Amino acid sequence: MPYTPLEWKDGPQGGTPITAAALNRMEQGIVDAHAVIDAATSGAQANTLVRRDSNGRASVADPTSASHIATKGYVDSHANATSVHGATSSATANRLVIRDSAGRAQFATPSAAADAATKGYVDQKVRFRVIRTNAFTIDVNLASGARGSFYIQTEPSGVVDLPGLYVIVTASITSSGSPERGLLVSGIWAFNGYMVNIYNAGPSNVNQPVTFTAMLCQIDID
Repeated sequence: MPYTPLEWKDGPQGGTPITAAALNRMEQGIVDAHAVIDAATSGAQANTLVRRDSNGRASVADPTSASHIATKGYVDSHANATSVHGATSSATANRLVIRDSAGRAQFATPSAAADAATKGYVDQKVRFRVIRTNAFTIDVNLASGARGSFYIQTEPSGVVDLPGLYVIVTASITSSGSPERGLLVSGIWAFNGYMVNIYNAGPSNVNQPVTFTAMLCQIDID
């Protein structure tokens, strides 16, 4: 029960003489107060004071009201929820965004420069295509550190002359000898064929047939 303090008054006329009963009452109040303190625990126990454990932690029951203390488990489950405050992965106005099971989320087609760009919008603006792939074998004789170039005509003149053309070239040596990784190659499209530049970055000379694979690509940007 709650402890009710006694208002002490001076002198016999005060009517509050110091008696054994009065002193025992104070002692009991001290005992009761210590009992409440001693019952403090770090566990989630009802109607007890909270005492941190040796690691500085204390537990509470899961919250049921907005003003309750939130537990780690409650926060973790809330953070890992697949539907938080009506969040959705679809392009829905005035809703929070949450990724779907594949880690993706959808947005409406952008209209302002600061809007998020969608894949469809980017694909429409930047179009990439491989026009053709050619493979050809050339006898290469390059010392270590030397450069060379060659031209291969693959089309009748003027057949392929489009904006945004570029060439991806790779080199492959199938016979024994210097590894192809020592050959650095690049290429450009020159009207109706490939102009390929080679640099032997390897430590050994290359004197053997080398197969080159060239892809003629186009990027069209609106």
